[in-house]
Amino acid sequence: AATAGSGSNASPADGGRAAYSICPKGWKLPSATTEGVSRGNNGYTGGDFYKMITKYMGTGVTTLNQGYWDNTYPNSFNANAGPGTAPNFLLAGFYYSGSFSEGGALGFYWSSSSGSSTSAYILLFSNSNVYSADYNNSRYGLPVRCIFAGS
Repeated sequence: AATAGSGSNASPADGGRAAYSICPKGWKLPSATTEGVSRGNNGYTGGDFYKMITKYMGTGVTTLNQGYWDNTYPNSFNANAGPGTAPNFLLAGFYYSGSFSEGGALGFYWSSSSGSSTSAYILLFSNSNVYSADYNNSRYGLPVRCIFAGS
């Protein structure tokens, strides 16, 4: 997960929260799973990304059709939360091994939820799919999006 300092500070437990946040005081990285619960144990419904996706999927959508991902409403999240909207999540792509890929095609965002000692959960979306708790190798360069931590 994205941390202030070394990525080795992330908890290796599946669904664990990174020890240090890269976000400023009063803000946090969104979670992809309920803290301490893996995606495999249905932990995704308590995550910030899951809640955000169901909010921005449009009228009548209260749950993701396939659990942590959805392709039933192919462009709903992108249209309601993607480029040019109030949330303005960009199709920002990723950086890995000296190369930038998928810019303008896929949106990737780190969460605070670790998947293992070498991976973390992410938000992933395009015009055909949205994933509230996908995961990726921690070596990939993905954007972060801090959210208000609340009072």
